[in-house]
Amino acid sequence: MRAIVLAAGEGKRMRPLTANRPKVLLPAGPEPLLGRLLRQLAEAGVHDITVVTHYRAAAVEKFVGAVSARSAAADAALTASRKRSGSPSAFDDDGARWGAKATCVPQGAPRGTGHAVQAGAPPDDAPFLFLNGDVWLPEGALAAVVAAGPGSLAAAHVDEPSLYGVLELRDGRAVRVHEKSADPPSKLANAGVYHAPAGFARLLAGLKPSPRGELEVTDALQASFDKTGGWRVVEVDDWLDVGRPWDLLAAAERALAEVPEVRRGTIEAGATLKGKVVVAEGALVKAGAYVEGPVYIGARSVVGPNCYLRPGTVLLEDTKVGNGCEIKASLLMAGTHAAHLSYVGDSVLGERVNLGAGTLVANLRHDGKTVRVTQEGQRVDTRRRKLGVILGDDVHTGINTSLNVGVMLPAGAATRPGEVVMESRV
Repeated sequence: MRAIVLAAGEGKRMRPLTANRPKVLLPAGPEPLLGRLLRQLAEAGVHDITVVTHYRAAAVEKFVGAVSARSAAADAALTASRKRSGSPSAFDDDGARWGAKATCVPQGAPRGTGHAVQAGAPPDDAPFLFLNGDVWLPEGALAAVVAAGPGSLAAAHVDEPSLYGVLELRDGRAVRVHEKSADPPSKLANAGVYHAPAGFARLLAGLKPSPRGELEVTDALQASFDKTGGWRVVEVDDWLDVGRPWDLLAAAERALAEVPEVRRGTIEAGATLKGKVVVAEGALVKAGAYVEGPVYIGARSVVGPNCYLRPGTVLLEDTKVGNGCEIKASLLMAGTHAAHLSYVGDSVLGERVNLGAGTLVANLRHDGKTVRVTQEGQRVDTRRRKLGVILGDDVHTGINTSLNVGVMLPAGAATRPGEVVMESRV
């Protein structure tokens, strides 16, 4: 079984977080979006994976290469372990060893989704999988699409179908995709995971430019629907189309519900951990820290002394949360520090952010309405009642900075001591 993962896009709507990385490498909880999908493919028995790249291709290639190197070492260890024990489950999988063997290919000049699948060189006369690299799928969803067989696709129920590509069904089979229709025929959104039948590659090869001037994979889908009488639909729960920065918070919440509790780091006497708290290897939780799970504390991170981590918090590797700080339902990316007397709630902080002492984040409007943000000159309703800030990589705040709800700061931005930031700067 071949799989083609589409990972070429920049993710412009994910700015400022995609200034230095492609969207697929953004963290969906403890794992990047792409890493989670590669693991799930391997767990579904799909090991021949092609990743199609374009924006920040070198970063994706580096990540995929590291995955393949770990997988090769893991395969050897697993084989040796099984020989010693005679048991197929003797190997202790720590989540970094997936058995995935992935390679990258460049899309070249991007000419649409159909062109991206073509770049992955799908087999002419065999079924294959292809999927978007920026979706969050619950565990088991990919395996269900594999098991459904060729001519099937994943779909998810959504509350606002006009925001998505929605499936039209006939006799329980998908016969058309309606893109962001004002009058959608169902509430089943196309989830971006496809098990294409043999011969689908020839339909891709025959694509003509759409009115937008692109080769659209939906045109090939429609041709296959017409030829086969429609594709089977595999409904999945908790699917997320990660389209905006705050969607990472929803993904992290779901990931925390799944991840098993493991405490491999050091927890000092006097620290309090309640509920499910993951402490990765090399992490340190100091005396006086109060951690209320679900919480993930990444490798080599330092928590405490005398700080409070509230439910829904994800700290990736090499982060620091220190004295007098409170973090609630937020995602702090690698190398970020909130060391002194700060509050952060319902926020996403990029890599190497440093919060000066006394930095405070507002995360709730006084009128209780949903938070709206300004992104690239447009006002966007986040549909979230609680949202703090989105900070790009290497943002530094001066002491006693106050950040209003929905503020977004670009990579490398800085604030002055005592500054009150009311509006986004992206």
